[in-house]
Amino acid sequence: MQRNAGTGFLLTNTITKSFKGSSSVEDKIKNDPSKGSNFIVIIPERN
Repeated sequence: MQRNAGTGFLLTNTITKSFKGSSSVEDKIKNDPSKGSNFIVIIPERN
């Protein structure tokens, strides 16, 4: 396994939360992580 794996997502998650948003990861094909991942980042609009 690559050293520092997951550091990018940790940073993304920290920044997203600072904007009162959310982030998550899911399998591109349900229950088959070998086919890749989808990264979802949601940041609410400013008022």
